[in-house]
This record gives sequence, C-alpha cells and structure tokens, in this order.
Amino acid sequence: MSEFKGTKGKWEVHDNGYFFDIQVKGTTLASTQNNLYLNIDEKVQLANAKLIARAPELLKALEHTLEILYKCDPPKELQETYGNLLTNYTNLTSEITSEITS
Repeated sequence: MSEFKGTKGKWEVHDNGYFFDIQVKGTTLASTQNNLYLNIDEKVQLANAKLIARAPELLKALEHTLEILYKCDPPKELQETYGNLLTNYTNLTSEITSEITS
C-alpha cells in the first residue's frame, strides 16, 4: 500500500453557516457551496462534503481490496470478470496515487 500524501488526520465536515468545510483538527482543507446553475443545493452540497471527507478512507479501502484480489484464485467461469475488475481497480488506484504523490 502506498503512503497517503494528503493531510494526515481525520477529515470531518463542519457547517460554518454558509458552506460545508472539510477540516482536519479545525483547519479547513476545502469547502463546498451552493450553485443554483448546477442544481447544487444544500443537500447536494452536504453530500459532496461528506464524500470528500471520506476520500482518505476510500483510498485505503480500495488499496486493501486490491491486496486481497491479488491473492484470490477465482473459479474458471469468473476469471475474465475477475481480471477486468482487477485491471480496473489497479488502474484507478494507480491514477489516484500518482495524482496525490506527485
């Protein structure tokens, strides 16, 4: 598993009264906002903030899943599907980690 190069610590969502901030130890990393042209209301804004806040955990889960998939020996009838899944997960993980480690 690659070392996470983003901000260490638990990413949390805080409502500052105007935006939803993604914070670590009280420091804002990012904020989401309403955008009526894109139909982003407060409900969508909060969903976006929650997704962003869980990004480090999602990456860790993806990397862990890859480790498990590489150790599996699928039945013959699932090998093509398994191979495609493994390729997709590997590519996605590589893209993400290269973007955050550069």
